[in-house]
Amino acid sequence: MNYKWKEDFINLGVGKVGKTYTIQFEYEGDPEDILSIKAFCDCTAHSFDRKTGILSVSYKAEKVPHHLRNIGYHTPHKMVKVKYKSGHEVTLTFKIRINNE
Repeated sequence: MNYKWKEDFINLGVGKVGKTYTIQFEYEGDPEDILSIKAFCDCTAHSFDRKTGILSVSYKAEKVPHHLRNIGYHTPHKMVKVKYKSGHEVTLTFKIRINNE
């Protein structure tokens, strides 16, 4: 079974508070091998197209947390867990740097 994604980590660079970003991960195996996909937080939503093998993840950039405002930015790393019918799991990750407004 092929658990390979074209990329398992994507760096979005610098983003803006309030903007929604869509990240696409491309699966290179048989999409029917995937049992479930779960985001690690409520700030991301996802959809998986079994015909194309494309996992689209949307993320709305939130304000810099209060405890990090003195440094002027934060860099959240967001993850999506993919579970296969075989029981194998893969974590896909993206990051973005959000500056203070």
